[in-house]
Amino acid sequence: MKKLLFLFFCLFSLSLQAARIILDPGHGGKDEGARIGNVFEKKLTLRTAYLVKKELEALGHTVVLTRARDLYISLASRTEVASRRSGDLFVSLHYNSSKSGDAHGLEIYYYGKGDAARIELSRCLATTLIRTITGTTFCHSRGVKRGNFHVIRETTKMPAVLIEGGFLTNSKERTLLTTPAYLEKFARAVAEGVDEFVLKKFVLGAS
Repeated sequence: MKKLLFLFFCLFSLSLQAARIILDPGHGGKDEGARIGNVFEKKLTLRTAYLVKKELEALGHTVVLTRARDLYISLASRTEVASRRSGDLFVSLHYNSSKSGDAHGLEIYYYGKGDAARIELSRCLATTLIRTITGTTFCHSRGVKRGNFHVIRETTKMPAVLIEGGFLTNSKERTLLTTPAYLEKFARAVAEGVDEFVLKKFVLGAS
């Protein structure tokens, strides 16, 4: 009887914290994003999205992808998907590039104008993610920043962030990001950060 009650409690707790996560694999189709040799940002973001999706679903969340294959999707269509599917939060996945091969590290953006509550939730999501990702992968943190990217500006009904997961123009980071074991670790850290945020903000209502 006690085991049954414990199982019920676990399932009830999981249902309470389940959220609908909109994952946005950046670029796609004719929009390649950054490209270094045979490494395409558009392919890497999609691969990452599927790994994050798997981890989030294992934690009980529902995941919606703005694109599920190598297809061009306009920025407006991406935010429309987020609104139409009533997402609880929006995470756009990207990888960076720079004229300098020395530039490296993780940075996460949120939109800093408009509704004050949404700004704070987006900032909190970004802060949580940068902590879980750097804590798991030990990558260099370039910090949480405000940005005016369309996908995080126009997803007005939910917290939204854009992750730049490392520089493809940095040979060391490019090697890491194309290593399956590292990418799986990175994806797991993203999922853990999202899950922690959902539990803290939507379930417990922590400030």
